[in-house]
Amino acid sequence: MEPALPRLWTVAWERMWADLSALAEQRERDADLLEAADRLRVEHATIGWLDRARACSGRRLTVWLPSGRTVVGELVGCGADWLALRADSAALLVVPAAAVRQVEGLGSHTVPPEALGAVGRAGDLRLLLRRLAAGGEPVVVGGTGGLDVRGVPGRVGRDHLDIHGEDGRVRTVPLAAVERLVLS
Repeated sequence: MEPALPRLWTVAWERMWADLSALAEQRERDADLLEAADRLRVEHATIGWLDRARACSGRRLTVWLPSGRTVVGELVGCGADWLALRADSAALLVVPAAAVRQVEGLGSHTVPPEALGAVGRAGDLRLLLRRLAAGGEPVVVGGTGGLDVRGVPGRVGRDHLDIHGEDGRVRTVPLAAVERLVLS
């Protein structure tokens, strides 16, 4: 028969075992939290600001443009590379994503472009401009350096837009120069 361990030794062993078990469980919880935080960081790194804007339909946004101009309005739509705001004046403002310098009013929820079907995936600014041209819809094309061209969109190329002005002249505007389109 083995000698009985002193009661003090048994209590100390049980405490040490409990401490080691608690420490191991805490390390597992910490590792799970770190893994979740890493997954969240990786997920956030894939989110674009337009994905956040798509989730804000109906929300009032303020958008800063390269010219220093700000446009304010209710978000009524987003394409693959543009957003549309209904201004207080009831005009519709279409802003290319590349022209946005800052946005105020976005929430934290997201909607990827795939969730919006064909328009979200392939509805780039050129497609929108082609639809406006087909409908003979007059616009004001605004850009940096005081660019304000009024007229009807004509031909839309890979990197430019022809505007048939009210004066009968045709102006070609590089899409990179466009910071907003105003539709009445």
